[in-house]
Amino acid sequence: MKKRIYFLDHLRIFTITMVIVYHVTLLYTNAFEYVQNPVPDGYDPLFMTMTFLISGPMLNSIMFFIAGYFVIGSYKKKGSSQFAKDRLIKLGIPYLFGLVILAPLAQYIANRSWGSNAGLIEFWFTDFFHPENIDLHHLWFIGILLLFSLISIPIIYRLQYWNVQAVGSDHHVPSRVYILFLVLTFVLYYGMGFFYEPQVFISFYILYFSPVMLPVYAAYFALGIYASMKMWFTDEHTVRIFPWVIAYAANFLLYGGTMVIKDINPIEGTGNDPLLAFATNGMTFAGVMLLIALFKRFFNKRSDGMLRLSANSYNTYIVHYLIVYVVVYLMSAINIPTIGKYIFQVILCVFLSWIIATFLKERTSLRSWI
Repeated sequence: MKKRIYFLDHLRIFTITMVIVYHVTLLYTNAFEYVQNPVPDGYDPLFMTMTFLISGPMLNSIMFFIAGYFVIGSYKKKGSSQFAKDRLIKLGIPYLFGLVILAPLAQYIANRSWGSNAGLIEFWFTDFFHPENIDLHHLWFIGILLLFSLISIPIIYRLQYWNVQAVGSDHHVPSRVYILFLVLTFVLYYGMGFFYEPQVFISFYILYFSPVMLPVYAAYFALGIYASMKMWFTDEHTVRIFPWVIAYAANFLLYGGTMVIKDINPIEGTGNDPLLAFATNGMTFAGVMLLIALFKRFFNKRSDGMLRLSANSYNTYIVHYLIVYVVVYLMSAINIPTIGKYIFQVILCVFLSWIIATFLKERTSLRSWI
């Protein structure tokens, strides 16, 4: 039995917390028409820069990687049939609950903030469930994770017969693995960019996803499975920090330099520039590996409190978006300094999301499936 890797629990907590911060920050930009949140002129570049630095794609990549990493242990413990049943319950039921309850409520609040006078029941039954109106917001992640999990079952079954061995005595990941992964994800990202902008989401029945990022996230999920089978991140396995700092900084400078030299306005879309695609893909991967290296080095000790939070991270993700919408909507008309309001809302949304998720899991009948 493999020893529990505590830093991944801590990294999961950090990632979910930053997702909440990211979604609050999005509501302070003019690039996305979610909950109307009047912000004085001049602040948009600041908050757009913050959303870029926090990096939603990087956070999503970490979540898919961690999910893939833990799939192997769950599969081996439960077997194919029970694993599939467990995924359908743990992911499918919350996804349907979000589709029927949470997403309509979030969209209704957004519409109200923009002046809609439609009643909740009217909106619920006559507007939201038109195919062109369905917006699952953050719940897209759960639907895609369920899809990846079910697809992984026959793959993991076959991998067991291929007898994939753990990492050798050198205790580090061969450079060719990183290079091949970067090449693959760049090809996927840049290739899909000929058809869609990275921030564009499309609906396919009840699935909602970014067509550009979907294959990239699948690659991170698969990398997590591979990492688990190779026993990455065990006590003997080293993850160096400095090379990933250099890699992230180099790609950041390439991205920023390209934006300046080519005079590209990110609000209007970056297009499918190969240098920007290369730098974006490089920053995402370097950021993921840098956070893994930092957390393995500094946050790899057992903490009962952190384990409890980690066990509730999935539930926190489910409920946080509605909480963010409610808090920002109720405070949108309050006239206080913008930065002060933003900081207060970030703290409040993070606190409420973790507290409410913990209460739902530990104190209500919902604990049987969340």
